[in-house]
Amino acid sequence: MPISFKEADNAEALPYVVCACSAQDEAHPASSLVNDSASTKGWQSPRAPSDQVHWPIEIGLAFHGEVQVKALEVLAHECKIPRRLEIWIAEALPSNEPPPPYEQCEFKRLGHLSFQTNQETDYRARELKTVYVSAHAVYMKLLVHRSHQCHYNRYDQVALVGINVKGRLVAEHVHSVVHPAVQKVPLQDLRPKGLKKQLAKAQEEDGTYDPETCEQLRRLHFRKAKAVEDEDYELAKHCKHQIESLQQRGAQINALEAQKRAAVAQEDYDQAKQLKLQIDALRNVDPGPLYPPPTPSPWRGPQPTNPTFLTQRASIAPTPAAP
Repeated sequence: MPISFKEADNAEALPYVVCACSAQDEAHPASSLVNDSASTKGWQSPRAPSDQVHWPIEIGLAFHGEVQVKALEVLAHECKIPRRLEIWIAEALPSNEPPPPYEQCEFKRLGHLSFQTNQETDYRARELKTVYVSAHAVYMKLLVHRSHQCHYNRYDQVALVGINVKGRLVAEHVHSVVHPAVQKVPLQDLRPKGLKKQLAKAQEEDGTYDPETCEQLRRLHFRKAKAVEDEDYELAKHCKHQIESLQQRGAQINALEAQKRAAVAQEDYDQAKQLKLQIDALRNVDPGPLYPPPTPSPWRGPQPTNPTFLTQRASIAPTPAAP
């Protein structure tokens, strides 16, 4: 029976461990994917020439038993982006026995996901792909293909910041020895914390300024909260200055709006027209870049800073499996 979006979105995050990885960077091992922390850096391929890496790279996930997978969430790096991610599963044995070791299992291919190049955001956003499936599994195998070309990505690496599998546990394998340290990986923990607090602060200003200014303030409060969470204090300071500047302009606009209403009430339309021009000029003030000027890299230009999220629902492409 097909899984509804609502049912999949409300499903539990399934515990898993990384039981196989064919290549990884020493500073970003695949085991980092199960680090239940907002500060996790995730997995990256080796820092080596692409032609020296065996592609695709295989990452194996072991569940705590037989599970029904309802959704898979994959958070890609902002510039080390794979072109394609294949999804394979190994099903439970009919006899209800513990599953064999990962390398002895037969896998069935579900399909693949494709990721955007991220050029549109200048590599400042992380793409979160969510794919909805209905499959029973004891293991999941992900095959990560080569990266999109990107001038920030010196070694042509690929990287996954987080993997979240949603569904339900069907049968726990008590005697299985492949799950010594199962951890949950809730992808929402990788998203900015403190957001509710910052939005509440912005909502307090809703009655103070005009709607357009309030919307700009909400975006800046969100960006500042994300910067603080990422310990990007230069960006947080930049956002703080932009908020203060916008609040000053908002107060000026409020005062001019009051004068304009008074001029209209007195039928002084020339004065009202002049006040409207002043208001429009304040609203059209260039607030400056959303991000501070990036620090030059010693090798290929500025590094991307403060990645945000591009959230997409995706469908796996059922292309033919390799022989």
